[in-house]
Amino acid sequence: MLIAGFFFYFSATKLKDFEPTIKDKLQSLVRKASDSLYRLEFDTMEADILQSKVVIKNLRILPDSLIILKLKKGNQPIPDIFKIGLDELTIDGIGLSDFISSKKVELNDLYFKQPRLEIFDYKKPDTAKKKSLRTVYQNISTQMNRIVVKKFLIDGMTAIHHNMKGDSIISTTVFNKVNVSLNNILIDSVTQYDESRFLYAKEATISLAHQEFRTPDSLYKIKFGSISIDAAQKTADLKNIKFEPRYKTDAFIKKLLFVKERYDATFASLHFSDIDWWGIIASESFIAQYAKLSKGNLSIYLDRSLPPFPKTKVGNYPHQLLMKLKLPINVNKLEVSDLDLSYKEFNPNSGKAGEITFKNLEGTITNITNKPTLIKLNHYLKMKAQGALLGVTKATATFIFDLAKHKEGSFSANINLAPMDGRLLNPVAEPLGLFNIEKGDIMGAEASIKGDNLMGRGSVTFLYKNLKINTLKKGGENQLKKRRLINFLANTFLVKNENTGIGEKPRTAIVTYNRNIKLSFFNVIFKTIIIGIMKTVGLGVAVKKLK
Repeated sequence: MLIAGFFFYFSATKLKDFEPTIKDKLQSLVRKASDSLYRLEFDTMEADILQSKVVIKNLRILPDSLIILKLKKGNQPIPDIFKIGLDELTIDGIGLSDFISSKKVELNDLYFKQPRLEIFDYKKPDTAKKKSLRTVYQNISTQMNRIVVKKFLIDGMTAIHHNMKGDSIISTTVFNKVNVSLNNILIDSVTQYDESRFLYAKEATISLAHQEFRTPDSLYKIKFGSISIDAAQKTADLKNIKFEPRYKTDAFIKKLLFVKERYDATFASLHFSDIDWWGIIASESFIAQYAKLSKGNLSIYLDRSLPPFPKTKVGNYPHQLLMKLKLPINVNKLEVSDLDLSYKEFNPNSGKAGEITFKNLEGTITNITNKPTLIKLNHYLKMKAQGALLGVTKATATFIFDLAKHKEGSFSANINLAPMDGRLLNPVAEPLGLFNIEKGDIMGAEASIKGDNLMGRGSVTFLYKNLKINTLKKGGENQLKKRRLINFLANTFLVKNENTGIGEKPRTAIVTYNRNIKLSFFNVIFKTIIIGIMKTVGLGVAVKKLK
């Protein structure tokens, strides 16, 4: 009779008599876990002891404005602020004792359906001292010593990230349809420092699909087909990545005031493994032991008819850009496979564009870091790559960037080219150099370059035979014409028709190129090599015009 009485009572009343107690307990847990920074609000709660289920309607977790104001008045750094709202939260497997008397909570399922998360990212001063943050367990230990959730699901979350400057929002990024699955969550005295767990979960997966963002200058879109994170395996996979201009080439150029590269890139996948999630969660660092970028296409276009860039580009070499990042980064090794690269440049002096391409590029980049402690141990970032120049002949390159001397821009490069028919270079040489190769066999080439912010210097060995070239000038209707008299004099008296090394040591050109500080890193490498080739074939007098 007693059991039957309880059954009919709870069937009729559910847990309405205990709802105030459960509400107070939940609100206290949120307040304690956040060190009083957040409060929990909701409209209604339906609790059913027989079904071991609680359904909460219109739930909100909101920051306490008084605490934030106190931090501002005390000139203390403001942490990232969160706002969470959802129409319905379902808690399954809950018992009455979990909230009334026990210091532990054990739940089967927590289900958040289509929640909305807003993050307000207040930039902290570089000089701000980091506060020793208390763990969630330390904050709740006076009320709870153990929280267990077997499965925590978030379905279709909208996450909105705001970059803040003072009290103003300066930019916003939106992530749609974010799905999160956390299994075997355990919060206690042991797991509060367990780095094998992700947000206290033994297993965690996060997935997003069809994400799209704009760059701050609004000239490009960044798209991801999908993003998948497996926290237990410490991996992340990004698929169908696109960095694409919002405008076609002509319309894009009209948006520019000065000479500036236009980029268009697609990559099938980017994989990271052995990721340090704790550093990412704390916004302290991005560390991964290994990364792989697969099957991509990168196109670069430059229109030299625009006014020159008015500011210096000193400080924009690859390793200098890495060192400028505010977030500490360390990726031990990045592999690149099956990448096609093209560089196209319009030359107003010829009225034409020349394009140089590399097919099936493969390579590795090691020691990608801006962390001073790691740079002391190894201060060289190395890039090694090989591919098919113009799709026909093998080219290899090694770049070494000195991270310890990034302010000076110190780097070195070694570039090798296998034999090829010289005439294949005409689609590049005619529009960009105003000359063509009528005949000539390239037996190979090697360039060894060292450089810094202001110059490139080194040696270039260009092996060839049977060379005959024609200088060109711009004719009518954007056609190029041969300069016949100059070509006759050049090929008769200036151009050396071979440098094969047969019977004597091959000629090696020693090159010093004073950098145009308004042009890019690629320009330093390109111009240093071209000057070396021109000096080798006997056209050193034309180097000044090339500059």
